[in-house]
Amino acid sequence: MSTRAFLLSIVLSTCLWAPPGYSQTREIVASAATPGLHALPEELEAFWAFTEGRRVRARELAQSVIDKNPNSYVAHTVLGEVEQIAEGNFPRAVYLLQRALTLFEIAHANQADTSNTWRWHSRILRKLAFAQGDMENHQEKLELLERYNQLYEPDLLAQRVWPLLKLGRYEDAREAARQGMASGNARQQQIALNALCAIAAEIDNPAEYYASCSRAVEHA
Repeated sequence: MSTRAFLLSIVLSTCLWAPPGYSQTREIVASAATPGLHALPEELEAFWAFTEGRRVRARELAQSVIDKNPNSYVAHTVLGEVEQIAEGNFPRAVYLLQRALTLFEIAHANQADTSNTWRWHSRILRKLAFAQGDMENHQEKLELLERYNQLYEPDLLAQRVWPLLKLGRYEDAREAARQGMASGNARQQQIALNALCAIAAEIDNPAEYYASCSRAVEHA
C-alpha cells in the first residue's frame, strides 16, 4: 500500500470512530499528504497551532520538537514566527528563521525534487525577508525577495517598494510599485497604491501625496 493510500485509510477510519479530541490528529494526518507541506505529525501540530492563533501552545510544541530534533526546520520556522508576530522580538526571529533556512537547505542539498517540502522553503524565505525588514535591514530584505521571486509565484513585486524607498532609491521604488499595479493581482495592486502614497510622503510632494493616498483609500 502506498503512503498516500495508507494516510487516506487512517483518515477514513477516523471518520467512522474517533475518541474525544481526536479531530485535530485527523487534520494533522490528512495534512501530511498536502503537496509541498510534508512534515512529521508533531511538527505539523506545532505549525497548525500557530496558524490557528494558539501562539503559546505553538511555542511549546515547537520547542519540544527541537529538544528531540535540533535540525527541525519546521519547528525553527514556527518559533521564528512566534518571536516575530507574538513577541515582536525581531532579532530572535531573524536568527531562528535564518537557522530554519540553513537547516532546510542542508536537509535537501542533494535532492533535486523538493515537491513535498517546497511550501516550507517558500514560507521561510518570505517570513525571513519580512523579519529583516522589521529590523530595517533593507538590503537583506530585497535580496531575499529577489530570491523568492526567482523560485516562486506570484512574484512579490510591490513588497520591494518599502526597502527601496528606505534605501533612497525612489525611482526604483516607483518602478516596483508600477510592476505591482500591472501584475493584475489585487493584493499586489493594493500594496502598490499604499506604497505610492508612502513615496509621495517621503519626498514631500503634497500633490502626489493627495492623489496617491486618495487612490489607495478608494481601493481599500
